[in-house]
Amino acid sequence: MNSRRVNHTPLARLFGCMLVLCFGLLTSAASAPPGVNPTPSDSDRLTQTEMTTLRATSPPPLTARAAVLMDTDTGRVLWSQAGDRRLPMASTTKMMTALLASELAEPDEVATVQPRDLVSGSTIHLKKRERITIEQLLYGALIQSGNDAAVTIADHVGREHLGGVGDEAIQVFVNEMNERARRMGLLDTHFENPNGFDAPGHYSSALDLARLGREVLKDPLLANIVATAEYRVTGYTETGRERIPVYHHVKTTNELLGTYRGANGIKTGTTPKAGEALVASVRRGDSGLIAVVLGSSDRFSDVRSLFDWGFARYQWLPLAPPLFDSPARAATGRQPRVAAVQRWNTDLTFYDSAYWVATEMLYAPANPVAAP
Repeated sequence: MNSRRVNHTPLARLFGCMLVLCFGLLTSAASAPPGVNPTPSDSDRLTQTEMTTLRATSPPPLTARAAVLMDTDTGRVLWSQAGDRRLPMASTTKMMTALLASELAEPDEVATVQPRDLVSGSTIHLKKRERITIEQLLYGALIQSGNDAAVTIADHVGREHLGGVGDEAIQVFVNEMNERARRMGLLDTHFENPNGFDAPGHYSSALDLARLGREVLKDPLLANIVATAEYRVTGYTETGRERIPVYHHVKTTNELLGTYRGANGIKTGTTPKAGEALVASVRRGDSGLIAVVLGSSDRFSDVRSLFDWGFARYQWLPLAPPLFDSPARAATGRQPRVAAVQRWNTDLTFYDSAYWVATEMLYAPANPVAAP
């Protein structure tokens, strides 16, 4: 029996084409995010510069438990991660020790190293009964983080300027450190010693340390010291009427000096409980940043990443007087300042509310009412 064969080829081809078309539409819709053209023209594509800028809007990953990035000139916080968290701060403590010494004592005052001042840890190897000026001790405490230099400062200033007697002089100085922190509004800071040893109740926050770092940089002597990579600290001992010079070669513990463009301070710190701490500063023309990391396992890498991100994210623009012209502001006689503003892309800069607050602070007249 001969079977009759029916040719369905045209219908089969048509049906197959319809299946392919439907499958293509479904897969393209599933793969394209809502509102995104799956086949953009060249004019719609992001340029490499725009892609780099967009990546720069996200803060870098850090190893630190807490961190802050601050504009040096205005004190504006540009970014913070657990910035008010209380943590051990190690030898960044010495910033307050140095600030008090600079405020209360003369640089050329001569201190005598007492046996109780020769503590352990990082030292510059001071000698018992060595005579040395406050300025030289500041170099030793801030550049090489000499614990013996910091305690000698506290001992001398506490005794000669704060009324401390004998062994109590150091504690009197520490009490003044806490009083100074209170006056500065450092509410998350408390000191138990002048050099940064781990101790219960000895803590600070990344935000407080950034504010303290700004104060250090305002002091010309301290700003010069923290930007110094190497120095020969000089003291002397006395034998009868003869003075025998004693030299201490010190080298900075801040690896950013000389390796990161514009780096100019400030202070490192390391203890078992604190881990790695760093308060760092960089200045490039009118642009200045302070970065703080606490509880880091790679502090210099963390801070470099923060600085790179800050310079990519922000630009510093002058505050034009015509935009803020008023009799009250003109009466202050203040000149236009420079402030950091956020950079969205290479062509557009927008001014957020924090920026306007910063400008109001810069141009606000002085309060005539005396503080209590």
